[in-house]
Amino acid sequence: MNIPRKVKIGGHTYKVVFQKETGLSNNVCGRTNRENGIIAIDSGLIQSEKEVTFFHEAIHVMNSEYKEHEVDFLAQAFYGFLKENKLLK
Repeated sequence: MNIPRKVKIGGHTYKVVFQKETGLSNNVCGRTNRENGIIAIDSGLIQSEKEVTFFHEAIHVMNSEYKEHEVDFLAQAFYGFLKENKLLK
């Protein structure tokens, strides 16, 4: 999957950047900054983890009310569904 450099979510455009560290610790692979419209993904991850992290952060933008474990579940579930059914390019 090619992760886009920009993505529109809910009518807003977010820039997707890859950084060696996302500025957070404790196995955090990405972060979203709504104020600046940035989704940051750890560039040190393997490709499949970058892709799941992209879904994870997009879900956070779509609904900030979900708890972290709900976002993790949804990101993994949608990614697995799309990957296993060859729906990702």
